This record gives sequence, C-alpha cells and structure tokens, in this order.
Amino acid sequence: MAKTFMTPEEGAEYERPMKEYLKATHRAMNALAARDLSGFEKADGEAGVIVRRIKEILGTTGQRWMA
Repeated sequence: MAKTFMTPEEGAEYERPMKEYLKATHRAMNALAARDLSGFEKADGEAGVIVRRIKEILGTTGQRWMA
C-alpha cells in the first residue's frame, strides 16, 4: 500500500533519487538527440534503477509507474 505521508527524513530520502532521476532522464534525452544509442541505453537503465528505488520509498513496488 502506498504511503499517505512522509516524515522529514523520508522526504529527504525521496528527494535525492528524484533529483538523480531527473539527471538520468536528461542524460538519456541528450544521448538520444545526439543519436548515441549506447549512451541512451545506459542512462535509461540508470533511470529505471532509480524508479525502482523511488517506488520502494513510496511503498508502491507492486504498482505500475505512472509518470
């Protein structure tokens, strides 16, 4: 079941991977724009790992990611 509230510590724990996710998706976008498929795949894979971590924090690991 998804969490309905977060403590300040949990909020800080959630904020870090969200920032990392934004950076990873930005790297993926830049690699795709440069037609660098291997760079895109690497950044996209990193973003996927980060999404799984975010889902763990939110308690939504069994649910689909809704962007």
